[in-house]
Amino acid sequence: MVDWKHQGKQNYHYRYPPGLNRDKITIFQDGLQEIAETKLKECWSHYRWLKTVETLYDEIYAEHQDCSQWTKDIILIYKTTELLEKHYLEKWIKYWYLITKFLQPQADTFNNWTVTVEKARSMPIESLYTGQLKRSGNRLSGRCPFHEEKTPSFMIFDSNHFKCFGCGKFGDAIDYYMELKGCGFAEAVKEMA
Repeated sequence: MVDWKHQGKQNYHYRYPPGLNRDKITIFQDGLQEIAETKLKECWSHYRWLKTVETLYDEIYAEHQDCSQWTKDIILIYKTTELLEKHYLEKWIKYWYLITKFLQPQADTFNNWTVTVEKARSMPIESLYTGQLKRSGNRLSGRCPFHEEKTPSFMIFDSNHFKCFGCGKFGDAIDYYMELKGCGFAEAVKEMA
């Protein structure tokens, strides 16, 4: 039986998750992380299924516009039931997600971020570059991905830095990714790591 559904005498009943208490979570910390991750995957899997069913009901309803009101009402009743279950399931997803966050060590957040930034920074720029590069001494040259040009003025150096002598853009792998994708620093680091 799943967390959000309870079997009554005749019908299923949906229920909200219990309130979160950090003290109780840390008492039962051993093994709880694994349970929470498993429950979270289970919830997400069922949630995706419910989204598919919701789309199906919408399609069925659209196809049966010419049928009797009774048929339309039955379709809407089934869709409403699925939407109700989806509502409770969203609460359970948040519940299990917060438990996994409570159990993660908070002290190493800065160190983890620093390691992640360094990992992203060390990604070879040539692996992010789309196009043809030519080796010339201790650097690679090619056409700049940030502006139109006929002759190559874009250089990637052995130090994993780039410089375009046409538009003047320069930096490391993170700067390259930010410029290429048009995103911010934190988003670039997360996507690259």
